[in-house]
Amino acid sequence: MDVNKNIGVIEFYQDSTILITGATGFTGQVLLEKILRSLKPRKIYVLVREKRGVKARKEVKQLFSNVLFEQVRQDNLLCRVIPVDVDFDQEHLSLDEALRENLANEVDVLFNLLASVNFNEPLASAFQTNVEYSRNLLQLASTFHHLKAVIHVSTFYSNCDRTTIEELIYPDTSFGGYENVRAILNQLKPTERDVFSPFILGKQPNTYTYSKKCAESMINDNFSQLPVGIFRPPIVSSTFREPFPDWYYKYNGPCGILMALYFGLLNVLPFEFDKRTFVAPVDYCINAMLCCAVDVYKKHCQQSTDCIGKVQVYNFTDGTRNCSWEEAYRWYLEGMTPLRTYLRARFLTLTSNNKILCEIGFYWMRVRAHFIDFIAWALGKKSPTAATATTERIITQVKLLRPFCVQEWGMGNSNMMKVVEGLSVRDKLRFPCDLRNVDLEAHLRRFIPGVLKYVVNAKSVA
Repeated sequence: MDVNKNIGVIEFYQDSTILITGATGFTGQVLLEKILRSLKPRKIYVLVREKRGVKARKEVKQLFSNVLFEQVRQDNLLCRVIPVDVDFDQEHLSLDEALRENLANEVDVLFNLLASVNFNEPLASAFQTNVEYSRNLLQLASTFHHLKAVIHVSTFYSNCDRTTIEELIYPDTSFGGYENVRAILNQLKPTERDVFSPFILGKQPNTYTYSKKCAESMINDNFSQLPVGIFRPPIVSSTFREPFPDWYYKYNGPCGILMALYFGLLNVLPFEFDKRTFVAPVDYCINAMLCCAVDVYKKHCQQSTDCIGKVQVYNFTDGTRNCSWEEAYRWYLEGMTPLRTYLRARFLTLTSNNKILCEIGFYWMRVRAHFIDFIAWALGKKSPTAATATTERIITQVKLLRPFCVQEWGMGNSNMMKVVEGLSVRDKLRFPCDLRNVDLEAHLRRFIPGVLKYVVNAKSVA
């Protein structure tokens, strides 16, 4: 196949048809907005699962009301988006034959951002969403006649049980591989799965990272004939520049922890503050995904033994300008008012990985919550256990995040750096994705003000 090795990002997507899963999530929204604003696709199919009876068209309509899409609304670009209801549990994703034929004849690029990011989800559920749904999607993609590239979004932490994470797919899944795990889970009752899950996870800290690791192996074993790349972002933060700085969405990921800290609900951070953190702004992640798709296409078109049948892996990380957790914590706090910063840093927050001290801190948080609920009960409030329930959720979330904050990893990112350095001057300006150019100090200082503006205030207005 002939391919223009110098094809630019804009030229690659010109008049293309793009299919996206997970477009209603945080990173998916930024991807959709960037494609509409900066590229010129002919059509964008957005696959949406029905949630609480809300159909795809209504879900996408609500999505477009977000301030993130203000510019593309003004430019009348939303008409290029086609919402599609899907059921990933059903054969052919429940798509009718006519629509499947349209997809097969039209789709050029596929971005799979569909995932469950709940660290505490039962293993069977995480496996179904993060592995089986991706398998069903890629089986559909195997019928596409003009497919140029597939980008499957994984996570840098899918192999966090290793000390060094290279741009490789590691086939060391426990219990003989993901297919065996799949068969085991299908034969167990729910209570048996709960008992057996810790043995399956092994050194993996949660069901999210384990299932994402299994998904990578599944893709490598079954779909390496496709032009597919696996993109591994680290902790994803708010926008750095595009379409405007500091935008965030919902209380997910580190946002919930920082807001609990901001409002005085969290008093314990069991982190190793001298360890490095891996953080990337969401707009840089999206630009990198778009550029990696072009790289996948070029490599797949090269008729060489080292590329054909090989799944490309991209670690979107930077080993040169990482900050420590202590620096990140200080910069986050500097985004608060001076009084809040002083009180949190000096008096109200325990920053230690000493397990005994941390448990004492958590115990104090629980005592305080029970006291608040007692006062609420005495005053006849309708939710006399709200503070206790909220505190338990916060403590659980902190403990789930702890494994990523008490160690650091060596990493390889040569594939990603070749993509970054191979961009033309024009593409570097339009699709900035070099993490070495991100001012982390300024970015993290603006994080909490951004969340207050786009999440907290938006919720209070709604």
